[in-house]
Amino acid sequence: PVGYENYNWNINWLGTTYNNVEVVFKTIKVMLDKEGGNSGTDSIEVMYHHDMPEALAPKRDFYNFGGYYSERNGQGTQYYDENMTSNTIWDKKSNTILYAYWVPYTYMVTFDKQGGTGGSDFIKASYGQSMPSAIAPEKTGYEFLGYWGLSDGTDIQYYDKNMNSLNIWENHQDTILMAKWQKRSYNVILDPQGGTGGVIYITTTYNDIMPPAPQTSM
Repeated sequence: PVGYENYNWNINWLGTTYNNVEVVFKTIKVMLDKEGGNSGTDSIEVMYHHDMPEALAPKRDFYNFGGYYSERNGQGTQYYDENMTSNTIWDKKSNTILYAYWVPYTYMVTFDKQGGTGGSDFIKASYGQSMPSAIAPEKTGYEFLGYWGLSDGTDIQYYDKNMNSLNIWENHQDTILMAKWQKRSYNVILDPQGGTGGVIYITTTYNDIMPPAPQTSM
């Protein structure tokens, strides 16, 4: 028949005919690459220019199944949707592989600024992915060091001081991250204004008691 050149056929007399000949089209084996998933159908056999046959979706912890595509990462043609319903008729004439597309769970991550102001209040982090872009807070007299699971910096650090991602998100729940701050140091000049001993330089830290300094006489 037109459009089905080079496909095998035989006489079965089972009903539908073409010039009194029952045509049986060659089936093509398609492997279903689960891309880290498990269970579900491993492979199917499909006929050219037909809908995709019934099959079972795979599963993967902390991910939603997004269908099967001709290329990895949800690229190319989608042949099955997320419910394993045929999305496109089969248009290939050779055995091939389809790839599962996975959509990671997302979680609400709230930023505890520990006295800081401004910047992002929260983000949505995707499981197994780098942390998304966000804006650092500010705090007078302090340098921002990043966001940690704990404010003392003993847990996992997820953002550096410039809000670059340092880790992928692997928590399975909504979470709070804590800002870590470091007091800024300042150089202070003590000018005796005519006293003896010359100019004195000291270094002090924001919100700390001033360090001792030599006395000068007028």
